[in-house]
Amino acid sequence: MKLLYGIGVGPGDPELLTVKAIRVLREADYVFVPRPKMDERGMAEAIVADYLDANKVVYLHFPMGPDNAERYKETARRIDAAIQEGECGAFITIGDPMVYSTFTYVMFEARKCGLKIEIVPGISSSHAAAAALQWPLTIKQESSYLADGHVDEDVLRRVQSVCVLKPRKEPLDTLNKLEEQGFEYAYIKRCSLPEQEILRDREAILNDKEYMTLLFARKRRER
Repeated sequence: MKLLYGIGVGPGDPELLTVKAIRVLREADYVFVPRPKMDERGMAEAIVADYLDANKVVYLHFPMGPDNAERYKETARRIDAAIQEGECGAFITIGDPMVYSTFTYVMFEARKCGLKIEIVPGISSSHAAAAALQWPLTIKQESSYLADGHVDEDVLRRVQSVCVLKPRKEPLDTLNKLEEQGFEYAYIKRCSLPEQEILRDREAILNDKEYMTLLFARKRRER
């Protein structure tokens, strides 16, 4: 049997890696490391750098841009070819493997190749943001909404908190909807890292171009 772990490495701070993630990285026969450019270290790789054995690393090219079904299939085939019977590999991904993760698509294809999959969950950016702001994601009798760039007004009416990943997609529309529905919001850049920055000013948020960001909001009530 061939085993592939999907390992969530957390939002950025290496100290937020789980003990299990570190153990699996050390014990795996191969560690599959995605890179946006093959000559440029990505964020997930930077987080786990202290735990990587260079002799085990297999780099995978994942350029920024639209999803590419063929790329996922080819990646799964490459992983399957690398792992031999009785061996295991570990694929690292920012945050949690089951939350807006490239690994999810690789997992679907890897299953078709006959690989057994195990997931090592990681701390997601939404949880890290809630901690940084000390705003709860949810409390008793509340609901929370996780969105990828676009927010649905009907959903906003029914929830008390929302986390928007990739808020640069529709920043003006998103802020307008949040304000109309009575949300207070904060925009977090590079959450959990030493250079973390929190913006609350509307114009500063609209003018920011940082990629590693999220928008966290709660309805104006007790936090």
